[in-house]
Amino acid sequence: MPMIAPVARKILKTILPDSARRWILTLENAHTCGGLLEPDSTLYRLIGSLLTRRTRSCVHTGPFKGMRYIPHAVHVQSSAYCPKLLGTYELELHPLVEALRTQAPYQHIVNIGAGEGYYAIGLARQLPQSRLTAFEADPESRVILSRMAQLNEVASRITIREFCTPSLLQEALQDIEHTLVVCDVEGGEQELLNPATIPSLSRADILVELHDFLIPGISDVIRQRFATTHRITEIAARPRQLSDWPASLSLPIAYRRTALSEYRPGGMRWFWMAAND
Repeated sequence: MPMIAPVARKILKTILPDSARRWILTLENAHTCGGLLEPDSTLYRLIGSLLTRRTRSCVHTGPFKGMRYIPHAVHVQSSAYCPKLLGTYELELHPLVEALRTQAPYQHIVNIGAGEGYYAIGLARQLPQSRLTAFEADPESRVILSRMAQLNEVASRITIREFCTPSLLQEALQDIEHTLVVCDVEGGEQELLNPATIPSLSRADILVELHDFLIPGISDVIRQRFATTHRITEIAARPRQLSDWPASLSLPIAYRRTALSEYRPGGMRWFWMAAND
């Protein structure tokens, strides 16, 4: 969908009703952030299907390069299928994820909000000495996660569980040394990442996506909770650019910005919290 010319856009904003002006502003914001299509739209899925053929259903680049996907994952609205298949998903975290290969091996990785398994399966392939527990509330995503774990030959090391609660998280972490927690639960970090109620968190390394747009101030809350037990590094999200496109992959330029987009609200960030020795 082409963007409206600047002069015409200014005129339309003046004469159109409020609802139409809001639509234009929304479209402009999506374009600025790198996406023009809704991730559950028919055309987005067609782009996903085209990428599936071009990549042969394997993650094309990045730390999880070679991880095999199944086409059904394109139909999971929250999966960010296109950037995951490209290997550009959360590229801000790539240096950190790559560095995990050379660190002392984690005995256990707990992925909260595992979705269809991008991190759970990717880390299982990258860290073959680790076992994993993947919490995912959505039944459809759990089915895909299970199938992808089998496809990537890591199913024997992944335990798939449903909705994560503080008591289940404490149970998963209890009495296990050198654990990594990867958390992306759309605001659920407020309840789950609390060492006062889950003491084992004070000994685990934690990567958490923060959702201040859902719970204002949650970043400050998490920082205060772990300030004395962890070394905290903040990693900011940034809009995708066409220069992020993998040079080794061919796709019409008109589709690339949409395929790269992760449809994130502005100002999102992660904390990498490494437990003190």
